[in-house]
Amino acid sequence: MQRTFATAQSIEFDALLLAAAPVPAPDALAARDVFGTAVATVDPRVTLLVQECWRHAKAIGAWGTGGIVLEQAGVAGTPGVASAGTGPETLGAVQELMALHRVWERFPARTV
Repeated sequence: MQRTFATAQSIEFDALLLAAAPVPAPDALAARDVFGTAVATVDPRVTLLVQECWRHAKAIGAWGTGGIVLEQAGVAGTPGVASAGTGPETLGAVQELMALHRVWERFPARTV
């Protein structure tokens, strides 16, 4: 599927693979796409896409500068988020995660 940051939504994906950290595009409007006063070094629509996929318990993988997106989205090192040195290694880890359909370990059950 080919989509732009402006038109893609997390619901369209079963998993995400991030090969790079795209800088904010000229059409990324701070008033709409960035919360608070933080200055984004990654396009805020990509960060939002990652955060939404994380909340939907989808598998996420990154290598190279894609790891910057994971850090900026606040999901690096959490269950179901794979980071590896190369694309093929990351793809293999994400494929294993996808076999489970969702990463429910992100949301442990609480006992009251």
